[in-house]
Formats: sequence, structure tokens, C-alpha cells
Amino acid sequence: SKGRKLLISSMNIADIGYEIVTPGDIVIENGITAKSKNFEIESYKIDRTSGVKTKLNISKIEYSAANPDGTNKEEWSTTPPSGMTSAVSLTNTTGTTYGGTINVDANPAASSDNRATRTGHLASRDNGKTSSSPEDLSLMEIDGSERFPQLPVTANSYVVRSKGYYAFPVVYGNAIDGLKGSTIDGTPYNNKDAYAPNYSTASGYYLTPFRNALNNGITHPYIHKDVSVNPSGEASALINDFEVVVVWVDVPDGQNFISNLGLISPYSGAALNDVPYIRFRINKNIQEGNAVIALRKKSDSMIVWSWHIWVSDHDLQPKTVYIKKNLHDAVPTETIEMLPVALGYNLESENYLKERVWYIRLTQETSGLQKVIKILQPVEIRDIETNAPYYYYGRKDPFLPATGNLERTNKNNHSPSGYVITSSDIAVNTQQYSTNYGNNSHYDISIQYPNLHLFNPMESPVYGGYSWIGGSYGFVNHTNLWNAQLTAIAGARNDRKGVDMPVIKTIYDPCPPCYSVPRGFAFTFTGPSSYFATSMEYYRTYSNNLYQSRNLYGKGAFSTPEDYSDYFKGGFFYTNPSAQTLENTIYFPSYGYREYRTGSIVYFGYGSISVAISVRAYSANRTWTEGLVVNGNRMVGVVEGALFWDPYYVASDDYCMGYNVYMTKN
Repeated sequence: SKGRKLLISSMNIADIGYEIVTPGDIVIENGITAKSKNFEIESYKIDRTSGVKTKLNISKIEYSAANPDGTNKEEWSTTPPSGMTSAVSLTNTTGTTYGGTINVDANPAASSDNRATRTGHLASRDNGKTSSSPEDLSLMEIDGSERFPQLPVTANSYVVRSKGYYAFPVVYGNAIDGLKGSTIDGTPYNNKDAYAPNYSTASGYYLTPFRNALNNGITHPYIHKDVSVNPSGEASALINDFEVVVVWVDVPDGQNFISNLGLISPYSGAALNDVPYIRFRINKNIQEGNAVIALRKKSDSMIVWSWHIWVSDHDLQPKTVYIKKNLHDAVPTETIEMLPVALGYNLESENYLKERVWYIRLTQETSGLQKVIKILQPVEIRDIETNAPYYYYGRKDPFLPATGNLERTNKNNHSPSGYVITSSDIAVNTQQYSTNYGNNSHYDISIQYPNLHLFNPMESPVYGGYSWIGGSYGFVNHTNLWNAQLTAIAGARNDRKGVDMPVIKTIYDPCPPCYSVPRGFAFTFTGPSSYFATSMEYYRTYSNNLYQSRNLYGKGAFSTPEDYSDYFKGGFFYTNPSAQTLENTIYFPSYGYREYRTGSIVYFGYGSISVAISVRAYSANRTWTEGLVVNGNRMVGVVEGALFWDPYYVASDDYCMGYNVYMTKN
């Protein structure tokens, strides 16, 4: 059949050949009802001299079940195995072509993955470390394996996958990077581009060096060497005068989730021997969840830096994504590695139908030639309930997830140190806290208050405030907060600079070691793109770029008319246009976003996806776009710091919302 790969079995005797031509694997849609699939084969002998084909019947059809891994058991029988509801018969339809039908029953193999299951996995593991010799997270990959070579890479977020004691160096974000940094001013692995990039020849609205909790420039990777927050510059003073506290955790019984927090000197097995470490313990109450812990002064409780701890049982392996480096490219031109879940992702439940596999063997009359055909019902995703934190452009700390897809309520949380958690009625006026508004923006406040949503009301009598980092109409002072080389994109909205620019990770990036917030072009895999010169460079995707049968819908708690019964819970996007299978997709749940003025969780229309990118335009104002398209419905396109996908709504304000982060290898 046209466009399909044909598999040919053949046998040659002198000038006579015998062949069975099949369509390859027969794929049948999975489901909770019985399914059927028609197929065709060719069976013939051929005179090699004249080219004349003569049909040959299939004299025997046998069946075999599959092993648990899907391979053939090779236990052949003329009786169909369990799941196949009738024997296959082949009828000669025309010439040498035979047609048949595969009939299977409703799949009884429903299965699920949920929080309880994953909690059991996590609780069964212990890293075996002690309080005096904890696991150094700066030497670990996010999948729990040791980095090779064993070189330290620090970050604002670390992943934990088992109970036990852990530690990491007290360093500003990714300012230490054994894979990229060098010895500068006597400090090994000094990643100076992450905190004080050199822009001597650049022009644009950028910040250098980056700011600390007092809005002073950061000049050293080690926090204890920052004399504006630790006047003596000594490690011992940091250990004595500072403490480590939990800002919030988002799991039940949070007070027993993380404990034994403290500052310790370098220890045997630590990657760095000249910097204090923060130590903590993940207890027997381990489960998938998130925590924010902070370093603060004992004297006045001022937080000087904070870190995200992400506990996950998920298989954190990146997927290869085929992207377009240039929007005018007809096909993808390069690949990137993207984690298929959002930073801080937690699974609540996943319901699916398991894969089923059978085999049939055809035996040709006269020749005895045999051919085996694989019959496959792929995994069918029925429903997924997840949650993940939100991130504001330029801020390194996560904000509480919602309780699930299409939900607007904060996930249950606990703050043993008494910090107020962001909610819909808490928004801190940055004018009240910062005296350095302007080119220095509000970095001091964003660092001292990692728990609070911030907004700037200064020049917004109509809209009630702007993002924490900007002035009127979304103007942004600094474009390089999540990409150190993004320094020259000020100007008109159709200025595309930075969308395709590789990311140089900064100390404000929220991602774990060796990952970063992606560049704008990271999401061109969601579909073909078009260029709209009148506004900006937007992306367009068509329905055939979605794994249609796997996109999820469900009732949502909305105040809109109840006659809308289908809400967009999330979509599976192909990562490889040449291999459109479930394995080659990334699922984007409909988490919505956190609104820039109040911090409340918002959805466009009836469900939307928003993902953070490293690009931040200087002046983009509102975006009214053709945008992305799903199932014929318009979706919102590129805005400042994010992509929006929304099947029902067209417009968005592009102020600095709280988005989800799908990180890429950096």
C-alpha cells in the first residue's frame, strides 16, 4: 500500500520465486471496547523470466502470545490466544492480494501509577549516608546517578530520589561549574559568566554583575566571601552567624518531610574543601514533592539565598526534540535534549491501558514459506493528574503548584518557619520594600522574600500593577536574567534576537545542575511555524502535530457556562516528526499560570498551557496572535518569557506571569 513499508519474505528455486508481502506491524487502537483492524498481504510465486505472478493461498495461520517484554513466545497454535476474539481468515480480493481482519476484545489490562505507588518506591530507597558524611548533590545527576567525571556543578535546585542525608556547597546558583568554569582569583571551577558576565562590547538592557540580597553586585561564587552579607568573609562566621530554615514544603505532614538542616564544614567526600555546605535529611515521610530552604542571618532573619529541593520518583531522562533553528525552515534542523516533565513535577495519578502484543504466522501453500506478523495495541493513556510549581521570569524560586490540572487552588503546604505562602490575596508592593527601583529593579526583595509574589503598581492606574521587574507597559530593565548573553534585544516587537540564542545559564536560573530554562526555539517542535513580520515571530502548530487520541479532556472548576463539558487538560506533542509514536511525545498538562498582579492561578478559556523560555523582550506590550492551533482552536503564541497554548482564547497580557519550566540540557 502507498506510503507504507513492505516486508517481503521470499524463496527462490531456479527461475521461480515465492514471496509473502506484508504491511509490517499491524497496529490496533487500544481501548475499553472491542477493536478491529483490516489488513492486506500479497502471496504469490513469480516467474523470474517473464515476471508473471501467480497467487498462492495461505495454507495455515498460527498464533503466539508475547512475553512480558513484547517479544515472541514462539509457542505456535492454530487457536487464537487470549484477547483475540476470532481466528483470522484471508480472502483473495484481487490478483495476488488477500485481505483479513484482526479482532480483539476490550482491553482488561487497565493499570495505574499514583502517589502511593511512587511513595513506596521512594521509601524503599536510602542513600546510606550520615549527618557527618552526606551525599554531595553537586556531584549528582538529576536521575540519581553520579556525574562522570566527578566534578561539582552547583545550582538553585537539586533533585533527591531516596531517603537519607544530603548536602550542597553554599554557592550563588550555578556560580561553580566543574564542566565549564575555570580557576579565577584562586577559586577552582569559577563560572564567572553566570554572575558577572563581561559585556564590554555589548549594548542593550542588561545587568552585570548580578545582584545579591542587598542589591549589591556579586563578585565571588561563594556566599561566605560576599562581605556585604558576611562582613568577615570567613567560612566560620557564616557557619556561626547564619542558619538554614524551611520556607515551605508542599507535601502532607511536611514537618516530617525534611529535617536536620544546618551548616557544616567541608567533609570527606565533599567536592569542594574551601566552602561551607548546607546539610539536610529527607525522612521516612519521603514522597514526591517540593521544598524551598533558605540561608538566613540569625540576627535579623534576613534571607540571603534560597534553594529548591525536588523529590521525585519519575524517570528523569531527557528526550531528544527536533526543533527549527530558523522559523523559515521547512523541517527541523537540529536537536536538543528536553526533560519531558516540568521542573518540580509531581504525579498524583495516571490511568492507562497496558500495551498488548500478539503474533501470527502465515504458511504459504506449495512452498511452505512462512512469515510472522506482529500485532500491537500501544499503551493508551486514559487520564493523568499532576502538578508542578510556577516560576516568574528572572526569579530563581518556585511558587506553589496548584492541586492539579485545571485547578486554581494552591497545593497543600506547610511552613515550619512561619513564612506566609503566596496566595490569591497576597501580593507585595515592591515600592514598599525597595529603595532601588529603576535600573537595579527589585533583586534584593525577590531574594529576601522567596515565598512572596511581588508586583509593581507604580505606573498602572488602569491595570492595577505590573510585574515585579518592570515599569510601565511591561518595560523590562534587564533582558539577560535567564540567559547571560541576551543583551541586545531592546526595540521593536518584531526584533527576533534572542529567540534562537543558546542559553548561558545564570545564577537566577531555577533549574538543577546541567539544565537551564530553554531558549525560545525549543518549542518549535510543537508544529510548523510561520513568520508574522507585523508583530513578532510567532509559532503555529496544526492538529497533526498532536498525538490526537492521547490528548486529555475533563471537567474543570470554572465559573463559565456549564455547557462546556470538555476542558483541555493537556496535550501530547510529537518530538520527532519522522517517528510519531507515544514514546516520541512530551505531555504538557494544562496548569495555566500565576497572574502577575495577585499571584492567583489563572487559565485562558477552558484550559491552557504556559511554559517559560529564556527570552524576555524589552518592549512587547500585549500580544494578539495567530498563535498555536490545536484541534482547530486558536492558541496564544510567544509572549514575554513564555509560550502560551490555549484552545479557546486568543489574547493575552504579556506581563511577567508565573509559568512552568520545561528545562533543557545546558
